[in-house]
This record gives sequence, C-alpha cells and structure tokens, in this order.
Amino acid sequence: MHLFCGLRVSKWFDKISLNSLKSAALELSEQQRGLDLWIDLKSMRAAAFALHVPNAATPPTAPMPSAEDQAKSALLDAHISSMAYFELYKFMSLLVQQNSNNASEILASIDIKLQTSKAKHHSFLIHHNNFTASSLTVIKGGKDGG
Repeated sequence: MHLFCGLRVSKWFDKISLNSLKSAALELSEQQRGLDLWIDLKSMRAAAFALHVPNAATPPTAPMPSAEDQAKSALLDAHISSMAYFELYKFMSLLVQQNSNNASEILASIDIKLQTSKAKHHSFLIHHNNFTASSLTVIKGGKDGG
C-alpha cells in the first residue's frame, strides 16, 4: 500500500501519505454508513493489480558480430569468390586450348564444370539471397547529412 500511496501522475494526482488516505477512507457520508471503506479501498486496489498483465518480453535478438568478425567473414567470402572465379577461369583457358570441334562435347564439359562449381561454392556465395529489395532502404548519412 505504501507504493500505491507514492504514485504520482502529473495533472491528475499526487502522492499521498498512508495516514491521509486511511483518514479519507474512514470519513463516511450518509449513504456510506456501515461500510468499511478502508477494506473496500484495499480490495479495489488488489483487483486493479490483478487485472494488470505485464507485456510479454520480446525475445532477445542475437548480438551483432564484432567489426573484427565481420571483417574476417568478408575476407573469407572474398577469398572463396576469388577461388571460384580462378577455377572457372582456368577451366575456360584449358577449354580454349583444346582442339575439339565437337560443340556438344564442349557444352557438356561446360555444363559439368558449372554444376561442379555451383555444388562446391553455392553455400558460401548465397548471401545476396538473404536480403530482399523490400527490406533494404536508402538512408541519409554522412557529415553533411545527405
């Protein structure tokens, strides 16, 4: 009850001492004779607190990786991308050096190499699929605010 008496809402009500509240509750008007207003006030307070349902806490979000971890991840992605590029470049160089006139054989060889490359590197190079255009927005920034 002491906490209840200490409540203050600007322009509505101020805190009150427990004795002042009890005295006001014990002053009876003609219609209230025979009622114990102090007990009534305490029961109304208990009912009001029982109605209060605290908001469900939002689930904690995973913390952002540190700048150092993000830089390491970016360097790893860049390294894997360059490995995939040079692997395909080397394959194309060898393909050009072949003296094959069979187009279907060349196409089959290219198709196999593309499938192999995709299987090897796809899981590392799919970060662009994590973001949809609707979730990305342009923000203002910089020293001049633009």
